[in-house]
Amino acid sequence: MKKGTKILGASLLAGSLLFSSHSVMAIQGENPSEHAFDNKVIKRIDVEKIYQNLSHLAVNIGPRVAGTQSEQTTVDYITGKFKEYGLNEVEVQPFHFIKDYKHEVNPKS
Repeated sequence: MKKGTKILGASLLAGSLLFSSHSVMAIQGENPSEHAFDNKVIKRIDVEKIYQNLSHLAVNIGPRVAGTQSEQTTVDYITGKFKEYGLNEVEVQPFHFIKDYKHEVNPKS
C-alpha cells in the first residue's frame, strides 16, 4: 500500500471519528476541559503504529475465523495491545456459535 493512500485512509478514519464524537459532545454541552483532553489524545495518535497493528493482523495472523487458533491469537494480540496502552481492566467476552453450520442459499427466494 502506498504511503499516500495510508495517510489518506488514516485521515478519513480519524476525521469520521472526530466528527461523529463531536456531535455527541455538542448534545452534552461544551466543556473546555473535555476538548483539552480530546486534543491531547488526538496529538498522541501515531498513524504508523495503526498501520503496523493492521498489518500484523492482516499479514502475520491472517484470516480469523471463529473458533480457530488464529482467532485466539488475535484476541491475545488485541488484549495485549489494550493493556500496553494502559487499559488494565480488559475483559474478553466469549460467545457461542455453531461450528460447521451450513446453510443452502436459494437464489430464487
